[in-house]
Amino acid sequence: VINNAALISATDLMLPDHYLATNTTEAIGVGVGLGLCGLIGAIVAGMQNELDGPSKVFLTGGGASVIQPALVGVDYHIPTLTLQGYRAILVLNSPHD
Repeated sequence: VINNAALISATDLMLPDHYLATNTTEAIGVGVGLGLCGLIGAIVAGMQNELDGPSKVFLTGGGASVIQPALVGVDYHIPTLTLQGYRAILVLNSPHD
């Protein structure tokens, strides 16, 4: 979208403190930032429904700290969980002396 729209510039993901945007940057924040939070919330609710009850919710990734304040029910935020997993796989598959 940015490449084909002269007036839209790249913007960092941010969560506005309101839903009614007054400019393009805020509108992108509402649509992408809060929309992503709504999507994650719906997926978590659907999974917990299929599991017949609540379960622990892990939020991973360094950028997750941006959306964490708008998410309900997050039990743990571990920014480096994926990297820790890669390290564990590397250690498990390394030759042992």
